Amino acid sequence: MKIALTSIAAAIALATTAAQAGTNETHIKWLQNDTEVDWATPDVDPGANGSTALNEVVEHEYNARRKDRETMIDRTQSNKGFISRVNVKSEEALEQNQSQDQSLDRLDRRVDSALNTNSGQERRIDANTEANARQDDTLANHDERIAANTGGVYANAKTNTQQDAAIAGNRERIGITNAQMRDFQRRTNASFAAQADAINRNSAAIGQMQGDISELRGDVTDLKAGVAAAIAAASHQFNLGSGSGFQMSVAGGYYESENAASLAIGAPLGERTFMNINASHDSRGNAGYGAGVNIQF
Repeated sequence: MKIALTSIAAAIALATTAAQAGTNETHIKWLQNDTEVDWATPDVDPGANGSTALNEVVEHEYNARRKDRETMIDRTQSNKGFISRVNVKSEEALEQNQSQDQSLDRLDRRVDSALNTNSGQERRIDANTEANARQDDTLANHDERIAANTGGVYANAKTNTQQDAAIAGNRERIGITNAQMRDFQRRTNASFAAQADAINRNSAAIGQMQGDISELRGDVTDLKAGVAAAIAAASHQFNLGSGSGFQMSVAGGYYESENAASLAIGAPLGERTFMNINASHDSRGNAGYGAGVNIQF
């Protein structure tokens, strides 16, 4: 009974190689199908939601406080405009009083001139006296109005003082708010820097993983070519009968789009022993070598 040790060894190698290739192929498909894997990433992507929500809160708070400050400034400017108009009216009243005083002076001079000229102008003097009485009433009315205007000016001055105090308080509160905003911006920038660093580390890890996957794919392709080489090496046929001499065999193999060729030579070492050696070369540029001995009992 003859036992072909070469065929048995080739069959064992073929089965082992096919099992490894199947395991690696399954691992590649597992990675390509985006199976959920814990890559030690945060539960919440800091670049996707965190920074956008934080920017919206800061912008909303800043716009609200800025609007309040602009409203206070507009009211202050409106009050200043009203005070300016009151002051202008007061100055106009004073100018009118001065003009009336000048008119009275001229009238007095005319009256004196009339009295000194002749007694026939008494009627005109009486008329002037009546006019003076009317002007006195007018002046009294003016005095009342001037007093009222003076009170308004004092009231406006008091209002200005109160508004100046309010403006100073607003400026102080604005300064505190600006300091708080700067501190918040500093803490926000620090948080963004930490998140950016975490993103960079994750990107580096992903890049390393992609490189490992590419290398693993190359290994799988090499394994496929190795299976083709094993098939070629196992396909050699030799005549082991009596009278066999030096022999040469050429064989080929194909597996999963990879192929290989193998060349083997064999010769008897005695009546019961036959030895062969083979060399194979696959489509990935890898070379393989093998040897076998057949013994008859």
